[in-house]
Amino acid sequence: MNQAKKILIDLGKLKNRYSGLGEVSFNFGKTLSENISLLKNQNLDVHLLVPAKYKGAFGNDLKYVSLNFFKRHFSFLNKKYQLWYSIHQDSGYMPGNKKTKYLLTINDLNFIFKEDKKKIAKRLSNLQKKINRACYITAISGFTKSEIQHHLPVQNIPVEVIYCGVTDTAKIKSKRPEEMDSGVKFFFHISTIMPKKNVMVLIDMMKLMPDKKLIIAGSWDSNYAKEILLRIQKERISNIITLSKINDAQKAWLFQNCEAFFFPSYQEGFGIPVIEAMYCGKPVFASTYTSLPEIGSDKAFYWNNFEPEYMKNIVIEKMESIKNNPEFFKELQQYAATFTWQKNVVRYIALFKELLS
Repeated sequence: MNQAKKILIDLGKLKNRYSGLGEVSFNFGKTLSENISLLKNQNLDVHLLVPAKYKGAFGNDLKYVSLNFFKRHFSFLNKKYQLWYSIHQDSGYMPGNKKTKYLLTINDLNFIFKEDKKKIAKRLSNLQKKINRACYITAISGFTKSEIQHHLPVQNIPVEVIYCGVTDTAKIKSKRPEEMDSGVKFFFHISTIMPKKNVMVLIDMMKLMPDKKLIIAGSWDSNYAKEILLRIQKERISNIITLSKINDAQKAWLFQNCEAFFFPSYQEGFGIPVIEAMYCGKPVFASTYTSLPEIGSDKAFYWNNFEPEYMKNIVIEKMESIKNNPEFFKELQQYAATFTWQKNVVRYIALFKELLS
């Protein structure tokens, strides 16, 4: 048998496990470990670049390389691989051998919408260097692919859309957050609570729906998040409950028990929570920005503007329209089930083999 081809997969974002890219990295590693026989059949020897505490986290059939200062700043130490896969575009780690093929995933170009021209130019320049080094590029949505091709010269480098996998939240063993009373009906939103997530518009809408409750879960460290907390306190908005640092079981409970999921984001490369909600058969109300109409397809409802009265009326109207339509909820679940980690990882394994042939 020919010697196995060595592949390095950069899962460095596991250092922030509960960020979006941390989740992606964890699920990619976990699903790789469930496909060991396929990797062996394809004669692929996979090494995972991970924080030290994740060495061995995905079983002993995969090999592990720890993140460290020297490997980051002295790329010549990273020489022994035939293929290097960077699961996101912002990694500081690069292959140290010119013969190593470089596969790059670009998740989004959100910085174009929020930074000044000098910072945008610098980030585009840094990303262009990685693109020039790559033999193949993947994007997590058609929207992201179009942004790449619009803002960055990719020359003859292939760009393929491979959708993210999304964990089936309906199958996760859930646990009710202590702050929640059982039996209470509520709407749900979860995000990093940054300006691009546009959460403030939900505050304005909920003021017009005093008989309904909204649970907002996420990280409350940003100045934008603190402004929201201050508004809720000052204006004595009693129908909004804020949660922080929830675990997977609590998040699953919120998805499984909410009436609907709200996602008015301005900037998404994909929009994983949209599919997480649909796995539980929950209606999704989203903005029409960036990738959301692509990912939500005709299975989500959309706000065309953020005027509070309009948003409220859309929610009331659409919730009424599906109230006695069990087929709608089944369709959501069937659609969500097309976004699996198994499909994602199997395609990447096939791509690894193609690039090394």
